[in-house]
Amino acid sequence: MIIYSRTSLATDTDGNLTKLTTVGPQQDKVKVYDQNSDQYQEQILEQLRILNFQLSILTENSIDEI
Repeated sequence: MIIYSRTSLATDTDGNLTKLTTVGPQQDKVKVYDQNSDQYQEQILEQLRILNFQLSILTENSIDEI
């Protein structure tokens, strides 16, 4: 992907405006951050714990927690 722009602004993890920079060996990648990724990971972990509990009941085996 090629991005053409005079001044590209982005926000960092603290909410401050910064200049958008490229990364990678050929400087051809833009690094992005999903602000909701922590929330999604917590929801996935909670569902895995529920599934783990349900599997331990069905198989009558004690399954270690995640």
